[in-house]
Amino acid sequence: MSKFKVMVVDDERLARESLKIIVDWEKHGCYIIGEAANAIEAIEKAKKLRPDIIVTDIKMPGMDGLDMIENIMTFNPCNFIVVTGYDDFEYAKRAVKIRAMDFILKPIDTKEFENTVQKVVSESRKIIESEAIATEKLLLDILRGRKSPDVLKDKENFYDMQLGNLCIVLIQNDNFEEPSLYRQISTLYNQNQMIVKNIKEILGDKFHLVECHDDRFVVIVIDETLMFHQLHKMLKKLQQEVKKCAKTTLSIGISKENNIDNIKTAYDQSKIALQNRLYAGKGSITFFKNIENKGNTDIKFKDTIKNELVFMLKARDSKRLDKFLENLYLNILKNKKTNIYLIKQMSLEMIGAAIDILKTYNIDTKEVLGQDFIPYKTMRSLNTIDEIYIFMRDILMTVIMAIRESVVDISESGIKEALDYINQNYAENITLHDVANHVHHNESYLSRKLKKALGMSFVQYLTKLRMERAIELLKDPNILIQEVAQQLGYSDYRYFSSIFRKHTGYSPREFSKR
Repeated sequence: MSKFKVMVVDDERLARESLKIIVDWEKHGCYIIGEAANAIEAIEKAKKLRPDIIVTDIKMPGMDGLDMIENIMTFNPCNFIVVTGYDDFEYAKRAVKIRAMDFILKPIDTKEFENTVQKVVSESRKIIESEAIATEKLLLDILRGRKSPDVLKDKENFYDMQLGNLCIVLIQNDNFEEPSLYRQISTLYNQNQMIVKNIKEILGDKFHLVECHDDRFVVIVIDETLMFHQLHKMLKKLQQEVKKCAKTTLSIGISKENNIDNIKTAYDQSKIALQNRLYAGKGSITFFKNIENKGNTDIKFKDTIKNELVFMLKARDSKRLDKFLENLYLNILKNKKTNIYLIKQMSLEMIGAAIDILKTYNIDTKEVLGQDFIPYKTMRSLNTIDEIYIFMRDILMTVIMAIRESVVDISESGIKEALDYINQNYAENITLHDVANHVHHNESYLSRKLKKALGMSFVQYLTKLRMERAIELLKDPNILIQEVAQQLGYSDYRYFSSIFRKHTGYSPREFSKR
């Protein structure tokens, strides 16, 4: 805990010396930073030394103590202990109004003075803590774009940030996201306290530290003489010390140099740099300048990925699914350009598609995946491609096993024959009634069996076959849309176009021009 700086002001040298030794300042968490023989000298020294507590006489030559206090309060709001030999009630009232913490009469009673110091220190600590909370909130609001950096321009304690360039270092306690540690709040708290302690010790005093609510620490570095290679060395040391004493790893993202007006941009850069641990793994240090030109690509063919997944799940093909997932996430890892949020979004959409399939088979999702299964919460805690891949593989393999256990065997009497008939005649204007007659089954019974075997209704399966064939036919640039519709059993080409758009997201004309 930092010590409070005390300045002593009195026109009598003996009185100043007495005030410096009358109590054990060290015991109360204080130290004497300076002294002044008059109000003018005190004001000048207060501007340079920034004391937390000023012990002052009232009656001094020239400007008196109370005028001095009013002046100092305009640029350095701190606490005052007013000492005087004049038992003047009006002076006392004015001192209290100015926020002097107590009014001590000469001759000074040592015990009374010590109690006053203790009280002032306690009040000072409360003020500093509340100011620290307000400062942290203000900086967070600026970093997140809720407030303009202009609000800092009139604040003396941010003067150093306004003089030159700064950079943002975003530090993540990797253990915060381990599920087992959610139940160990004290462990997390102790770890974070050690992290803060090490940040302050290793990075020195040329920074502002903001602790975010998600166990991230924002360090605003304001030392213009500090080179990036020196910063990297300091951050490596920070990681080593934290790993040794707090038993956790830190992932770190560093912005480019920016001025105060672009502080939000710097913060956004540090967040992007921190996301690189998706590829580099936990415990990585990433400078934004090293990754900014790599771009940020979207995941291509998301619909194709989802369609392939649906097909494999319905086919209960676990080997193909395993290879599919391995290749998918391996390609993302090699690409190193895709935003982590896009990867997680795609993965969650895949889980959503798998859950939809379970529902088509009338399989209880909670029974298969667990009562407390909330995929987006788990996904939020995953921060490497490997972690996401393992999670997705576990979920989708569980789904495929559940489907295997519930579906009707296609080789069951009548089902294979029905599917063969549909596959051969889907281009005709066939109905479920036609298929049921062909295999000599009750229509509603066959409907239930087909849905259980295919994971979709007869109409959905028939449409799927027709649309797949339509896609092939439309690759011929000379074919007419009316011809395609007729070849697939649609007498109204407008209805066919509507179905095709629902299935592919394009009209037949748009699709053929691609």
